Amino acid sequence: MKKKQILTGVVERVDFPNKAVVKAQVPQPDESVATEYAIVKGALPGQTVEFSVKKARKNKCEGRLRTVLKKGQLETREAKCPNFGTCGGCNYQEIPYEQQLALKKEQVLRLIDAVYEGDGYQYDGILSVRKDGQYREWGYRNKMEFSFGDAVKDGPLTLGLHKKGSFHDIVDAEGCQIVHPDYSAVLACVREYAKENNIPYYHKRDHQGVLRHLLVRRAEVSGDMLVALVTSTQQEIDYSELVSRLLALPLEGQITGILQICNDSLGDVVQSDETKILYGKDWFEEKVLGLTFKISPFSFFQTNTSGAEVLYQRAREYVLGEINMGNAGETSNGNMTENIPGEENAPDEENTPGSDALNGKASVAMPQKHMR
Repeated sequence: MKKKQILTGVVERVDFPNKAVVKAQVPQPDESVATEYAIVKGALPGQTVEFSVKKARKNKCEGRLRTVLKKGQLETREAKCPNFGTCGGCNYQEIPYEQQLALKKEQVLRLIDAVYEGDGYQYDGILSVRKDGQYREWGYRNKMEFSFGDAVKDGPLTLGLHKKGSFHDIVDAEGCQIVHPDYSAVLACVREYAKENNIPYYHKRDHQGVLRHLLVRRAEVSGDMLVALVTSTQQEIDYSELVSRLLALPLEGQITGILQICNDSLGDVVQSDETKILYGKDWFEEKVLGLTFKISPFSFFQTNTSGAEVLYQRAREYVLGEINMGNAGETSNGNMTENIPGEENAPDEENTPGSDALNGKASVAMPQKHMR
């Protein structure tokens, strides 16, 4: 393979994190054809893809996905999200959930097998989150950071997530399926307010403009929500009308805090130079396995509350010896709060990108010998 060469290949497997191993037939100088492999992010098992080579080394080549020429054999269902394919947040929606579980199992075991020394280990399986007896595949995230921008240069204002494969283009995320519908209502309200009032978004290249991000958090148990508008300080704007519109929304949950976070940093990150409380308070409480957490806009807190409960409960059972190591499926139903303090505060969190339905699961493997 040569740098900038455009090739076609078939995805043989996908390794963590989302690195597709693509098998390609590469023309050689003597007019023969050689089988070579490249790592291409964003492709799925079985897909036929076109990619451009961005790194070419003797034992490791990397490519950038250009287009999917043919779907893989696992992509057998219709995507649920109206923005699927354009939005860069999700890749796996056309793969049935059970197949997603199988893919994740393969990825986890490959990671462990690469470093494990021993005759074998006990694999605890996929610990899936269920609701009403069904896999909880949708609406599981409790935090989102949306960006202001446009989908095409000089186009109308958008508020959502990065377009697939693009650093600058932003597509509207209204109807996003990995969060509660309340998020879409808040997003649409803020976007329309900004359009009606001609408030410019912050341009990353020339560092001019006002609107940067919209940070939204929602408590799993209570439905309490924090809405934080991240802006530059280049214009002094009265957001009282926006506050009134947000509070009038017919939400299933309730907004307990509306904030303006002032951020004049040049980097495309959500950080606070100053935080102004426009309504309510800058925190809410969330409960996980009997513990109460005080969550602020920048709190470090697992973005999948139900997934965290499943994972922490299993970790607790191992620590307290409540699982028969000969059969990981035998567990007790202990309460997390036993012998543990009842309330903790969460420290600050770094920016966490959005993901897809694969994040609805936790996976645990218990080695019985040393890792190298």
